[in-house]
Amino acid sequence: MQTPCENGDYEDGEDKTDNLKDKVLEAAGGEEIEAVVFRAGYLVTGPIEPISWAEAAPLLDYYYAPRYGGGHYGSLVAWTASRVIFIRTYDGATTIDWLPRRPIAFTPEQVGGGYLRDMP
Repeated sequence: MQTPCENGDYEDGEDKTDNLKDKVLEAAGGEEIEAVVFRAGYLVTGPIEPISWAEAAPLLDYYYAPRYGGGHYGSLVAWTASRVIFIRTYDGATTIDWLPRRPIAFTPEQVGGGYLRDMP
């Protein structure tokens, strides 16, 4: 896992402040993560088999720059009993978001136009 320099920046100069594993756990809302499909970068093609959270957690334990132009180059889908969690990138800004796993009443919004959902 990367560690910050004294000024909070990382050795490559990027301000990497968010930990992917922590953000996925936050999006899970306290629910157990049942399975994860993770693709690091764009070189992997074809279907990727789901893995357990125990297998995925060490792979996701790294920091990234969430700001515009930060450039997170991975894809992720994770499932809990009631949520589907994913990486959303808009203009280089990376966020971890989720949608309900099953149909429920909510107000969807356009991706890139703010939050994807307006739910309690």
